[in-house]
Amino acid sequence: FFSVIGKVLAVLVLIWAGLSIIGMFVFFVFNVLNIMGYQNPMFFPPLEILDSASAFFAILAGTVAIMIPLLAIFFIMLRVVFKTKPMNNYATMSLWAAWIVSIVMILYFVVVTNQDFVEESTISVEKPIEQRDTYIISENDVRVIKASDEDFLKNKIGGNGLLKGNYLRNEVSIHIEPLDSLKAPYLQYNYIAKGSSYADASARASKISYQVNQKGENINFDSHFALQEKQLIRDQRVRMNLYLPEGTKVILNHNMDWKVRDIWADDCKGEDNSKFTEWVMTKNGLKCILKLEEEKAKEAEKLKEEQEEKAKKEKKKEKEEATKVDDNSSSEQSNA
Repeated sequence: FFSVIGKVLAVLVLIWAGLSIIGMFVFFVFNVLNIMGYQNPMFFPPLEILDSASAFFAILAGTVAIMIPLLAIFFIMLRVVFKTKPMNNYATMSLWAAWIVSIVMILYFVVVTNQDFVEESTISVEKPIEQRDTYIISENDVRVIKASDEDFLKNKIGGNGLLKGNYLRNEVSIHIEPLDSLKAPYLQYNYIAKGSSYADASARASKISYQVNQKGENINFDSHFALQEKQLIRDQRVRMNLYLPEGTKVILNHNMDWKVRDIWADDCKGEDNSKFTEWVMTKNGLKCILKLEEEKAKEAEKLKEEQEEKAKKEKKKEKEEATKVDDNSSSEQSNA
């Protein structure tokens, strides 16, 4: 009985190991195609921080480091199930040496690449915006080419009709901060990148391209920022700080919910599930108008209940005083 169970388990492990080996090979092939420029959905994200040559050797080392143990399991289970001969000693030693080399290569890439993330630089640029009582904040999807958009044509499209820059990244965060009511609103662009030195990080940060356009009360933030050609990914990101005076009303488009930080837009949506949420700037930051109105309604209801309770108590007190006066009068008449 136990031998049968052992054989069944061995067959299952054999099938799992075989399928895993095939899956790893397919994964390796598709990632190599991505590195060569033939883009497909099967891409290992950490490879984007390496140049093409390093990425190829890194994925090769990683694949070998995983596939050799799987091969060992596969051949062991093959011997258990089919009673085959053991693997040749030369082949065994060769696989063992290849596995050691792959581990060393992986450690090398981890250590060397990590050195390029030790310093961080931020380039901050401030730009004024037109003052309005209300601002409508929306996202401009730069992946959608609008031929009628002159600013987009001038700044984003080259002579060949393609987006400038070989990378479009969506690591953009927007923070809306309070400002004294007497001060003018402005935008602060923060371009952030990392490098092996502060100079390298600053050079990378300076090659980030990001735009915000204002038309009246409408402010449109680009969905992505662009990197110039042959830029390695070194944690480049954009942090936008929008400073608005207290009392300013902000209408936030739903496509900005995940980009705007420090607020929870879903809690500000009414029952109609509108595409916009309404906020007002306070000294403590943005506050949802809908929530403020609900709080005011609750406070008004509470105040009304307190007033009614107070009126009841006063009425009861007056009734008790009137009863007391009547009792005193009756007592005096009885005495008389």
